[in-house]
Amino acid sequence: MKRFLVILFVGLLAYGCGATYKQKHVYSTVAATTNIKRGNVEFAVFGDTRPPWNPIHKKILEQMQDYDIDFSVNTGDFTDWSSEHEYNEYLKIIKKSPIPIFTVIGNHDDRFWGKRHYERKIGRLAGTMDLDDIALVFMYVNKGFSKLTLMRLEKTFKKSAGKDIFVFNHIPIRKPFENHMKDGLFKIDENLSNADRFMRLLEKYKIRGVFFGHEHLYAYSNINGIKYIITGGGGAKLHGDGEVMPIFGSFHHFVLLRKYQGEYNVEVVRLK
Repeated sequence: MKRFLVILFVGLLAYGCGATYKQKHVYSTVAATTNIKRGNVEFAVFGDTRPPWNPIHKKILEQMQDYDIDFSVNTGDFTDWSSEHEYNEYLKIIKKSPIPIFTVIGNHDDRFWGKRHYERKIGRLAGTMDLDDIALVFMYVNKGFSKLTLMRLEKTFKKSAGKDIFVFNHIPIRKPFENHMKDGLFKIDENLSNADRFMRLLEKYKIRGVFFGHEHLYAYSNINGIKYIITGGGGAKLHGDGEVMPIFGSFHHFVLLRKYQGEYNVEVVRLK
């Protein structure tokens, strides 16, 4: 067991912006000391919690405390209109959490002056965080995967070789959820370009899991050993209807991942 310092808000640098790809802390409110249990890590992912004062968002943060969670990730859309007031309220709420929370920017969070608020109050738009034998890769891709983005991702994956790598982006790619859409469970309006090249890169480096938000529901797919998960049931009005578990559900939730004997098990935790 190794102790390390986790800053609640990860400073990030945007892919494709032309600058050197490097994780850098640029903002933090509370430094939380956390234990990563080697071989037995546990973390939570959730998203689309808007607006910040949404009571469902607060209940998720409370319910996560029932578990032995090392850290958590919000996949974005924590505001409605990207106002500075919403950003400030969000930070006030998660600052109180005893569980470290890393926050990805969503499309609702980058409206108007949203990107400026995010970079000034939370951090850079994309980047990496290394936690012992785990690497978290945060992306800001809302149109498609440019050659530069893919090149930088591959460089990041190479640097993190030997670690359990997880990737986070707010807007999902379509292909892993094609069967869901064919069955009429939900639809993804956006179609990120070069997603097939992105998926080949994930398979090449045996990425453990990829998480998205944006769609207000839960969806799961496993393609060639890569787990693709949409977790957008954090408080915003739900999309879709009903459930076909374990691959789809329209309900408020967060996703729990536990590592056991080298494998990560996925558990969908419904809001009480």
